[in-house]
Amino acid sequence: MHIDKWLWAARFLLTRNLATQSVECGRVMVNGVIARPSQLVKPGDVLNFRVVDREWEIVVREMNASPVSLKEAKLMYEETATSQERHIQSVEIKRIGLHRISFKSVIHSR
Repeated sequence: MHIDKWLWAARFLLTRNLATQSVECGRVMVNGVIARPSQLVKPGDVLNFRVVDREWEIVVREMNASPVSLKEAKLMYEETATSQERHIQSVEIKRIGLHRISFKSVIHSR
């Protein structure tokens, strides 16, 4: 199955066109190599990509040609432990407000 179709079927991106654009822009890596839209993905492949403000690192588990329910989509992949840790850290940073501190505000506070 093509990488863009898999990302769409696994519900990471809303449309297949968005998935294709994301792959064409070089935002998706398969097994450490920048993916092409026509690249085939198979169970066991490791995907790295970014959706909005979240970086994902997942292992492909299942193939499905069309979009499925969210519950079924979560069975199509397994998120790695490092990806989960990065997500928890980014949520914590946003929660305490560190993402709003800019370099200028640090300089002006002196």
